[in-house]
Amino acid sequence: MSQPWWVKGTSVSPPPITGIQPVLLAPARASVIADVIGRTAAYTPEWTARGTDDAGIALVTLFGGMMESVLTRLDQLPLKAFVEALRIVGIDPHPAEPASALLEFTILGSATGPVLVPQGFQVGGRSADGTGGMIILETQNNLYATAAQITQMQVQEGSFFLDVTPDPNAPTPFSPFGSSPKAGTALYLGIYLGIGGGVPQIQVSIGFNVVTPAGTPAPVASGGLTPLPAVPTPTLVWETYDGGSGSFQTAPVVSDSTLRLAQSGVVVLTVPPVWNPGAPLGLDPSLGLLWLRLRIVQGQFDPPPVVSDVLLNVVQALAVQTVAGEYVDFGTDTTLQNATLSQAPVVPGSLIITVLDDPLSATDTTVWQKTQDLALARSDQQVYEFDPATGQITFGDGVHGAAVPPGFRNVVATYQAISPSSGVLAANSVTTLINSAPFITGVNNPNPGSGGTEVGSQAEAIALGPQIFRAKGRAVTTADFALLAAEVAGIVKAHAIAGRHPAYPGKPIPGVVGVYVVPPDTNPTPGQGAAPMPTSETLEAVATNLSTTAALAGIDVVVAAPVYHYVQAQVAVVVNPSAVAATVYQGVLTTLTNYLHPITGGADGNGWPFGAPLLYTPLILFLLSNVPGIVAIPSLTLVIDGQRLAPCADFVIDEDSLFWSLQHEIVPSGEEGGS
Repeated sequence: MSQPWWVKGTSVSPPPITGIQPVLLAPARASVIADVIGRTAAYTPEWTARGTDDAGIALVTLFGGMMESVLTRLDQLPLKAFVEALRIVGIDPHPAEPASALLEFTILGSATGPVLVPQGFQVGGRSADGTGGMIILETQNNLYATAAQITQMQVQEGSFFLDVTPDPNAPTPFSPFGSSPKAGTALYLGIYLGIGGGVPQIQVSIGFNVVTPAGTPAPVASGGLTPLPAVPTPTLVWETYDGGSGSFQTAPVVSDSTLRLAQSGVVVLTVPPVWNPGAPLGLDPSLGLLWLRLRIVQGQFDPPPVVSDVLLNVVQALAVQTVAGEYVDFGTDTTLQNATLSQAPVVPGSLIITVLDDPLSATDTTVWQKTQDLALARSDQQVYEFDPATGQITFGDGVHGAAVPPGFRNVVATYQAISPSSGVLAANSVTTLINSAPFITGVNNPNPGSGGTEVGSQAEAIALGPQIFRAKGRAVTTADFALLAAEVAGIVKAHAIAGRHPAYPGKPIPGVVGVYVVPPDTNPTPGQGAAPMPTSETLEAVATNLSTTAALAGIDVVVAAPVYHYVQAQVAVVVNPSAVAATVYQGVLTTLTNYLHPITGGADGNGWPFGAPLLYTPLILFLLSNVPGIVAIPSLTLVIDGQRLAPCADFVIDEDSLFWSLQHEIVPSGEEGGS
């Protein structure tokens, strides 16, 4: 019996698919030619002169060359059948994910009232690596912008005020509630009205860039029977100070994506219709500012939040383009069953198909619905299948799903396409206004964007398909939790540990499954930059998906980011005299970074396994085997998390941990060759 195509485990990352499919016939032309000639004695005994210049041999050689491509395609049939079987049971490559960014709009100082930046307003930027064309982004909410600016920030602790206004040229992170955030502590934001004197109306949108420890979001739990002990979250209240009445009024929160300053995001507040400048007791009244106050009502922060930026006129945007009213093109398909959208990939769930039922009536339209399988549809059901990765739409044939009525331009699509080159956005790279509106003079993203992943590969779906099918959407074993977590969009690797709660390390807790997830590495150069860290939204999506659809009743699923150990290697290298030293050195640095990579590293290229120790001898052997031109490695010193290891020492990590490379160093040793 052959070896299985997968191995059960608790850590999920796609193995290579090389060799899993059977070979029906050897596709090499030499084997075809040899097989034909081997049959000549039985089928054409009269053909005895088979020299190299014989015309029959020329025909056989030609036939062998033609059959080589035919047999190559024939050998793909088992894999094709396997892929189609996976598709039938709903196992497809991960959909693409658009990049996101927080945008700050600049408003002309003479604007005397709110300026509406409507939802879907388009701006442009470039990816962090500078390659590809412009990335189009669209705002996801209406923004009521103002010409006013935040010019003062004060922290109140008791009766004392501390000025924490950042230097615009060199902003310094600060704690918005001081060193001891507790009930009564408050952050005051002073708003300068500008030359137009326009008081913010309707709403104000305030963007916070929250500096989290090592960029790690807090674990997210979902499910369970008894909530675990947790530090109570402080209750915060926003207030406006009216200089006319000399009193504070509560400012209702429309939305808060910061989750009470737990992460970067936008707070949208409703402001009063009458808001007069003035200063609360203890602040300078001569500045003529409007004042907002964020106050801790009860509870306390542990640890206190740290903020690097507080900005007005901020809204979230995604790297998508809305395509409205596109006539669906069936091309040469006269059956009106197959069509392709003009742009792809498409944001899942965004496609709306409208069909004109009566050619004589422009208003007699029906919205058709998406289905997973047309084969299960009735003949009168107005449904279609859709692949968001390719933009391919498949309609029914009148037997399985209703047929599209004949007509001209009677099928219309509206959807959101993910912008081309939707990679990571560097800070200050979104500066182009594509749409226009009165008084809007500029846009910028003060901080780097996040997300932006391509369509998952078919190889990943093939490799993980049997495991996903085995789990059947239910998490029974620990391995199932990791497997199903990796099915959530934006996750490429996951690991599950029974009884482990990330917030209580070292304390086994029955009924808890800790799931550690890794998003794609979106650095311009893979492995160089910040370690791939899931966002709070991603953690929440994984926890919710596992607890509501996969986990058994009573299981508390806690999803967290991995613990990274940061590695810097100092390597002494002896270069072969015939090699180019600079090329060898660069090869060592690249190989080290690739070897430790959590997604594509390890000896097999499938990613460094969770909890796997970094062993000195295998590391040396890996470098010697994979970097041409090395004669010897006299020494290799590892510095992990800032601590220098003893010579030839191994480093053991916990089961929730991975490695991430810092800047490795080369120390030339011995005779250097090449130039």
